[in-house]
Amino acid sequence: MYNKVLTKLINECKDNSPNPNEVINNYPDASDFDKCIILLRTYKLTYSQISSKLGSPSKKTIRECLLKHAPNLIEEDCNHNKLKAKDRASKEEFILINLIRKHPE
Repeated sequence: MYNKVLTKLINECKDNSPNPNEVINNYPDASDFDKCIILLRTYKLTYSQISSKLGSPSKKTIRECLLKHAPNLIEEDCNHNKLKAKDRASKEEFILINLIRKHPE
């Protein structure tokens, strides 16, 4: 069933770097489903994006697959630093910003 999905993903990602065939060839013992997950995670898709592309497997299933075949892809930042802590202004910078807001001229 996932053979068609894998072929479709390879065709969609053929222009990306790294080449999808190179990624898949690193995992000869993985099933087609596992190769789909590895390929999508290599291209920095989140668990929910992978789940929606593959017919809603659970996040636990995706994680188990990655643990088995490619544990280095689990901790990779796929949220593009959206959850990264923001820099806070110091007290002096905050006072200056408020002064500028009150008196913009």
